[in-house]
Amino acid sequence: MPVGGEFRAHPEARRADAYLLDVMLPDGNGIEVLRWLRQTDCHGAAVMISGHGTIADAVEATRAGAFDFSRSR
Repeated sequence: MPVGGEFRAHPEARRADAYLLDVMLPDGNGIEVLRWLRQTDCHGAAVMISGHGTIADAVEATRAGAFDFSRSR
């Protein structure tokens, strides 16, 4: 099930005020989607979530522009 690619192809993708992104997507990585959002001048707040995330993922997401990173257990 394409998620990241489908999201990027959708013309309204950059118009939200906030984004909730999972680190692990069926077709890629939520951090890559976040980077794409920032490269396209999207200023909506992004919160990264993950059930499998690491400290390195949290650091990478924050550096990519995430507002917050939450790891569920």
